[in-house]
Amino acid sequence: MAVTDDITAFAQSIYRVFKGRTYDDITSVDGQDYVAQVIDQTNQLLDELETLTDTNNNLVDWWWTKQRQYEFGTIAAGDDFIAILDTVNNVIKAPRRYVTITVNGVIVSKWKVVAPEQISNAPGATVQLLCAVEGKDLVFSRPFTDDEDGGTVKADVTLLLPRMALDNADILTVVTPKQLLILGVAKNITLPDIVQGGLSPSYVQKYTDLLQSAITRSMSSTESDSVSRESFAGIGGIY
Repeated sequence: MAVTDDITAFAQSIYRVFKGRTYDDITSVDGQDYVAQVIDQTNQLLDELETLTDTNNNLVDWWWTKQRQYEFGTIAAGDDFIAILDTVNNVIKAPRRYVTITVNGVIVSKWKVVAPEQISNAPGATVQLLCAVEGKDLVFSRPFTDDEDGGTVKADVTLLLPRMALDNADILTVVTPKQLLILGVAKNITLPDIVQGGLSPSYVQKYTDLLQSAITRSMSSTESDSVSRESFAGIGGIY
């Protein structure tokens, strides 16, 4: 199926949500204006998703775009930062998921990702290797050493979501379930009417439920594997 066919089918799915039928002549001038509106509203929804935060005020690391040990590039001794690639939305901050520097395929240092205020460059401030996202850079808690010179920085990241265009419908195969996109765009297109009319269509609640499910799955997939052990602390006495 051509990209235009994919986008048209997507636009028709959205139209059915709030109109209960398909667009009669979507190839007409008005129909194509509606398709252009769908593309614009889809990209606005993606902006929302990329900046959405969880209950801890951290960016949601969507599981659809997670990449393990994504290469940022090489570093030089004496530097203490590396630019974040334009393809990256966020560096994942989770237990036992480190930023690494490898030289000739061997890991020479591992860095814990923290909030910027947790990094100090004061001499002797910390013995733990830390790094943090500051603007467009990944900043490290100390300069790189000679042993790390020329090394490759790798990190677990989430990538930016691909924007929709008349020649690009990749986002339709990235976000899961696709119904999240359909309901989200339908919500945004009809939002003025909802506010003015005081309505609360069922698809708005369905979108909210799907969004929360996606957030929950994304957060759980970020946590490191751990062994669950049964506690016997409450057992006492002599046997």
